[in-house]
This record gives sequence, structure tokens and C-alpha cells, in this order.
Amino acid sequence: MKKTIVIISILVLIFCSFQNRQSKTTNNELSDPVQLDTFLENITCQQRVKVLAELTEKQNRNIYTYSGGGYTFKIKLKFDKTGIDIFPADENAENTVFYDGNKRIAFRDCKVTCYKGRNYVCDDFGLNSFNPLNNPEIIEVCGKKFLYSDVRFPCNGMGCGHRLTMIYDLKEKKPTFVGSFRLQFEGFLLSDFNGDNIPDLLVVAQSREYYSNSTDYDFRIKLLAYSYDKGVFKPSKNFYDLLAIQHDGVICSIKKDRWFNTK
Repeated sequence: MKKTIVIISILVLIFCSFQNRQSKTTNNELSDPVQLDTFLENITCQQRVKVLAELTEKQNRNIYTYSGGGYTFKIKLKFDKTGIDIFPADENAENTVFYDGNKRIAFRDCKVTCYKGRNYVCDDFGLNSFNPLNNPEIIEVCGKKFLYSDVRFPCNGMGCGHRLTMIYDLKEKKPTFVGSFRLQFEGFLLSDFNGDNIPDLLVVAQSREYYSNSTDYDFRIKLLAYSYDKGVFKPSKNFYDLLAIQHDGVICSIKKDRWFNTK
């Protein structure tokens, strides 16, 4: 009995020591902390995004129609003979197809734009997995018009923490997809970040630690700016490296930055 009590006491001391050390490390490493959602809103310059129209949705079986502002788009889902599965039976089939007039885009043939650095996760979960649009809008950035919408997909467990966004260039008729995980930001990822009249896309990369622990802990976030070029977004040299802490919200501090030479 005494031996059991001693073992329990030792375990409690180890746990408390770890908690205190983790808290101490967190407080020391977070210099000039900021709330992540507020920080993202500031660096993306949301005031440079103009919303032209909010589209309405109508569903007829496996066909979703989105219209508004003089635009009409369709999404066709691949149902089985008895109805829609919770998840696609074949992930490589054309489970979601987007139509803009005669332009046909199978989500199966698309990829998510993401940072593929070491120890970072590419958030491509949910693409081509029965993807109706979610609150689609027509926006204008630097005189260029885009269909901007989050994309719905079936999920369970941690998969429901993922977010997938579609940005479709209305002139070039080219889609761009970006993903994130548990990102608490309701603004647009597309804007003009530095006022040069060229659209910029924010790509958020999160370290693998964010996916392996549900409690309060520190992890890394990389914010990257991609620049517009004829309907596609290409990586630029502009970025932020953040150390973040997950509580009710995400608190972060800047560890390294090269953001459009604004300093």
C-alpha cells in the first residue's frame, strides 16, 4: 500500500513539474503576444476586398445551383443508386464537378495550394468528397472578380476541424483551393496585402504538433503570401513565422518575418 502511494506521489510531482515547465516556457517565449484572428485581419487588409454579390443556393437532387449578381454556377455530386453515401465510395471518381456555363472543372483534377515544408501539414482534407459551396460570394480585388466560397464536405472527428476554401477567377476561369485546420478567422484569405494593385492569397501552414494534441500547447504557424499571375497564385518571398499558443483562441508572437518590406 505504501509503495503504491509513493508511486502515485512521484507521478503527480512529475506531472506538476511538466505543467509548470510548459507554462514557464510558454510565457518566456511569447513576446508581444497578439490574437491570431486580429493579426490576420490586419495583415490581409480586409478593406481592400469588395463584396459584389451573395449567391443563393437551390438544390435539385444531386445538382446545386448558385445564382446572384448576374452569375450562375452549378455543382454536380456523384450519388450512388440508392442515394448519397456519407463518404465517397471511390475517392478518385468525379465526386464533385463544378460548372460555369460550358466550363467544366472536376474537383478530382484539382489540388490544394499549400506549404509543404518539413514538419508542416498540407491541409487537403475534404477535396472531391461531395463538395457543395457554403455561402458563396462574388468579390472584387484590384479590379479582378472572383467567386469566393468555403466548400462543404462530409467529416467526423478531427476531420471536422478542417476548412477548405475555393477561389475561382471569373475571367481566367481557373480555381484555387486553400485549406486550414481549426483556423479561427472569418475574413477573406484573398486581398491586396501591400497596396500594389495585385491580388495576394494568404496560405496558412500549421506544424504537425497542432494535429496531435487537443490541450493547451505551443505550435508553429507559417503565414505565406502568394501573388496573382493570370489566374493562378504563385509563392512569393513574403512570410511570417509565428509561435502560437492554443487556449480558447490562438495567441501568437512573431519569431521571424519578411512581409513586403513594410518595416
